[in-house]
Amino acid sequence: MQENNNQNVAEELELSELLQIRRDKLSALCEAGANPFEITKFDVTMLSADAIKEFESREASLAEGEEIPVSVAGRMMSRRIMGKASFAHLMDE
Repeated sequence: MQENNNQNVAEELELSELLQIRRDKLSALCEAGANPFEITKFDVTMLSADAIKEFESREASLAEGEEIPVSVAGRMMSRRIMGKASFAHLMDE
């Protein structure tokens, strides 16, 4: 019984430390003039699958260095950094 009680006390201390760290970070953001609860939005022009299809259909006709500007949004599920190149798996709709 004593062991369970000690474990609960240790968990409560870890939780209180974590909450204090989060509160410190929140106050640092507020002091820096940033609004941590500001909702930021931007225009999404395509879904990621549509952007891939667009690139594949225009790949042969693109000039060297020509870009296709798109704006996508979603959740980054994974990231792979390989030297100077990075790859990410993005989930949208």
